[in-house]
Amino acid sequence: MKKARPGRRILTTLSLIPLVSTPLLAQEGTGIRGQLSFSQGIEFSENRELTTPSSGSSITSVTRLGFGVSTETRTERFFVNLDGVLEGEIDSDTSDDFELERQGLRAGYSREGANSRLSFAARYTKAEIEDEEIGFFVDGVFDPDALVIEGGTLERASVSGTFEYGMEGPFGFEVSARAVDVNYTDTTELTDNTSTQVDGSARFAINPSTSLRTVAGYRQTKVDETPTETRTRTYVGVGVEGGLGGGISYQGDVVFDQTTTDEGDTEVASDDGIGFTVEAEQDRPNGSIGVRLSSRVDSSGRRTQASFNRRMELPDSVLSYSVGVVDQDGDDTALTGTLNYRRATDGGAITAN
Repeated sequence: MKKARPGRRILTTLSLIPLVSTPLLAQEGTGIRGQLSFSQGIEFSENRELTTPSSGSSITSVTRLGFGVSTETRTERFFVNLDGVLEGEIDSDTSDDFELERQGLRAGYSREGANSRLSFAARYTKAEIEDEEIGFFVDGVFDPDALVIEGGTLERASVSGTFEYGMEGPFGFEVSARAVDVNYTDTTELTDNTSTQVDGSARFAINPSTSLRTVAGYRQTKVDETPTETRTRTYVGVGVEGGLGGGISYQGDVVFDQTTTDEGDTEVASDDGIGFTVEAEQDRPNGSIGVRLSSRVDSSGRRTQASFNRRMELPDSVLSYSVGVVDQDGDDTALTGTLNYRRATDGGAITAN
């Protein structure tokens, strides 16, 4: 079950990647390659456990190891990757803090034609959750709905597929589907759940620089409780995308969102409303600048957010940042922000987030 956040977490990460990609099995004419990856990072965090009073600051070592094999032709690509994350608090007095916190397996296949693309992907992740620890990064994205939970083990499996057609023509469409199964053990705070999602869009070019589009989607999440809780969300809408002079690109959608929550066979909550998303980006000589504004309805109510993004390509590095504001029904308005830096070196790269 979800708990209210008792505090905010500030996290800064510095990573040194001395070996990013090393070919092991490359064979001329076969397209088969093996790769090793290694990165060493340090996380500086404030109130990592989100406790009240604050748990104070901490310094955590994060080591990532990976091995992958891929094969590629002119039209097809297949890959398999294994990875693991070793974490431990550097400033801790205990001797057993360094542990294998996460391990995962990824596989994917894609095939590209003259005007179409088909892709499939699968991923399995197993992670150890510490007592009173906030959630963790999945696929490089931090969960904004932070949880304070008891220790346990998370197993997450997902499969997805996407088909695109008409990438170069005046008419095109895209259909994607995804299924996720989440299981928790040795914890009473979180419950198992499964979710399925289908999204589709179609694009109609009305001139070389402007296209109209339609969008639709369906998502259902089932939570393993007694009785079973089922959350369903559907949306349908229309939009426009295109480009202007000066390197400006834009896109926007107006959608109708509808959500329902059922317990067993009984509907206990429902909500609907008109939502929108507007984005614009301009290419600059040294990077890009962009803005985004959206307001959508989901099972938690209406969520409105705005953000400003900037990416700068420096002589030997890349710096990007974003600032924004988020307003969720029932919660206080919150400020958001990210800062990322990456510099390539002879043997790899140095990153800071």
